[in-house]
Amino acid sequence: MASSSHQDSVNVGQSTTDTDTVVRVIPTKRNREVWAHFDMCEMANGSTKARCHYCNRFYAIAANFSLKNHFEKPYCKVLKQQAASGQATMGSEGASLFAYNYEMAREEMAKFVIQESLPFNHFDNQRFTKMVQKTLQPRYTYICRATLRRDCLRLWKNAKQELISYFEKLETGVNLTSDVWSAPHGSPDSYLCVTAHWIEPATWQMMKRTILFKLFDYPHTGEAIYKAIDKCIATYKLKEKILYISFDNASNNTSTVSHLRLKY
Repeated sequence: MASSSHQDSVNVGQSTTDTDTVVRVIPTKRNREVWAHFDMCEMANGSTKARCHYCNRFYAIAANFSLKNHFEKPYCKVLKQQAASGQATMGSEGASLFAYNYEMAREEMAKFVIQESLPFNHFDNQRFTKMVQKTLQPRYTYICRATLRRDCLRLWKNAKQELISYFEKLETGVNLTSDVWSAPHGSPDSYLCVTAHWIEPATWQMMKRTILFKLFDYPHTGEAIYKAIDKCIATYKLKEKILYISFDNASNNTSTVSHLRLKY
């Protein structure tokens, strides 16, 4: 994942003082004590350089000893100024130097896109990348829509698996509500949604989660609805925990209830 993600940053990296350009950040397993402070960067001229996390200057990667001296002596101008003033940048874990983390930036951006219902190409803009690099974080690299989509799907899959594990251990009943509706604006598509409702035993709080939201092709028969809901119940390990299922009064839902009663 990490390797492919850095590939997505081609041709939109930061320019160096040598008017060269970062093509991508290369994952490395070299001395972690040293490379925790540097990025290994592939340059547009074909060379490979180390970029300091603090001063953003570029150095040869031949000797770890020289790179280690850069931040331990320190030869790094940013670290030298902070040592002289006796001040440190506050990080999330206390008084420590902030280190930009590309993977964390990707994850937080994916969460933001999901929570705000933004399109995947919302940040797919070189002017946005340039603004961030100039004013907020010089080491920021462009995150394309394909990478953002993959990250959002990964977060969704992780959240789904966590919910499955939670339901498997849940010691109380769960109620379901379901509905089928047509898409607006003249679209021919229809959707099926199933929402789970339950009381959290530890806090007595009412809980709800959407556990199924899918494109639902015609015909919308009771048997087709039953099969979708039955598969959903099996996926989330709810077979022995369903108390009630609520529908509207459409005739196909009456047929669905008949099928569910036969099995459950």
